[in-house]
Amino acid sequence: MFKCSRCKLDVQQQLAKFWELEEPLLAAPMISTTVREEDGRFQVEIPLKDPSEKLGNSRQHALTRFYSLEKRLNNNPPIRCLKQLGYENIDDHPQASKIIP
Repeated sequence: MFKCSRCKLDVQQQLAKFWELEEPLLAAPMISTTVREEDGRFQVEIPLKDPSEKLGNSRQHALTRFYSLEKRLNNNPPIRCLKQLGYENIDDHPQASKIIP
């Protein structure tokens, strides 16, 4: 069984109607947070979900992950060998080459 329905509005009219309804809602926050600077440039605030949202204890979590990674790398024989040779930084290694931007 097939059902067929006919739409009286064409796609262009539907799209125009959609933007008539949606554009004011989307543009209002941007217009209220946009400032034109003295040099003619525009400064637009980044739209964040909730600026009052706190990150929590992310520093401690990051440190825990860092120390875990450091421990894992110290248990890696090739990297441990480099540290014993005095190459604390990979840039100090003789075979490392600088990347010029």
